Amino acid sequence: MMNSTLYQQIRYLLFIAKAFVCAFFQITINLTCFYAKHLYFLLQVVDLIKSDTITVLSEEKIYESVIAWINFNSKVSITIRQNL
Repeated sequence: MMNSTLYQQIRYLLFIAKAFVCAFFQITINLTCFYAKHLYFLLQVVDLIKSDTITVLSEEKIYESVIAWINFNSKVSITIRQNL
């Protein structure tokens, strides 16, 4: 079982990471690691794009980044297309 202090630290790190990505979204979407399967899973991407703190020049950039992320991740792309 995970130590509660360690669990709290991990949750805090995830909170800080999300805040960073939201603050620097325009830069983050240009990084290959944004599209890597192991970094962002579907629920994380949904949570990210629903965030009120995301900083972008236009909402079109969010849309474009989600489409690029789906196309980059073939397994996610197949799953999403099957559920449309």
